[in-house]
Amino acid sequence: MKFSDIIKELKSLSNEGLYTRGKIDWWLLKHEKRYQSLSKDFDLLKAEFPKSDIDGHKLLKQESEFIKLYESLYEVSEYYRDENLDKELVNINEIINDIKY
Repeated sequence: MKFSDIIKELKSLSNEGLYTRGKIDWWLLKHEKRYQSLSKDFDLLKAEFPKSDIDGHKLLKQESEFIKLYESLYEVSEYYRDENLDKELVNINEIINDIKY
């Protein structure tokens, strides 16, 4: 799946720009294997090339942005889980708008 399609899919889950934690959790579960694989690959590349800017490399930019998006949404989900705010609507547009795709 192309990164732009992943972003479109995420945006389609919103209700007038707001998201439930359940929809964020669903998206995280759906893309968990991709995140784990990319995260592992990035860790290996960073260990192999410690002086290189792996996150900023032009061929890896979208993968790096996906990792950032996933981790940001995971933090949001954890925050709302800890606060027992299951039914609250969350505005994650700032997170999405910060992603370069």
